[in-house]
Amino acid sequence: MPVPPVLLSFVLAGVASIFAALCYSEFASLVPMAGSAYTYGYATLGEIFAWIIGWDLILEYAVGAITVAVGWSGYVVSFLHDFGIDIPAAFSQARGTELIQIPAALAGALKAKAGWLALSAGLSDQIRALGTDPTTCRTSPPFLTCPRLSLFLSSQSCWWSGLKSQQISTM
Repeated sequence: MPVPPVLLSFVLAGVASIFAALCYSEFASLVPMAGSAYTYGYATLGEIFAWIIGWDLILEYAVGAITVAVGWSGYVVSFLHDFGIDIPAAFSQARGTELIQIPAALAGALKAKAGWLALSAGLSDQIRALGTDPTTCRTSPPFLTCPRLSLFLSSQSCWWSGLKSQQISTM
C-alpha cells in the first residue's frame, strides 16, 4: 500500500524537528551562557557571523508575525461580520487580489452581497451564465489604482497633521 504524501511530509518534518532539537541541546551544552543561536554564533564563530545570524532571526520573527497577523485579521473580519459589521473586500483582501463590483441587481441573482468581491473563476462563470460580461464590473476602487488620488489624500493628511501640530505648539 503506498504512503500518502501528506503523511510522508509530516514524518520528514518530525525528523527535521528532532535534528533541530539536538542542535539546540548541543548549543546549550557547549556554551552554557548561550541562550540563543546568536550568542552561540558570537562565542564560536565571531561577531560577523553573529551579526548575520541576528538579522536572520529578526527576519524570521518578522515573517512569523506577518503570518500570524494575516490569520488573525481573517478571524477579526469574520467576527465583525457576525455582528453585522462588514469590512469591504477592498480592505480585507490580499494585495493583488482581483476585485469585482457586484451591483445590487446582479447580487440577488448570484445570491451574493452587493459591493466589492474577490473575483474567482466560479463567480466569473456565474456572471456569464446570467448574460453579463464580468469585465464590465471589473473596475478597481479608485484609492487602489489611482496614484494621484492616493498622493492627494496622503498630502492632505500630512497637511492636516502639520496644521494640528502648529496649533498645539502655539498654545
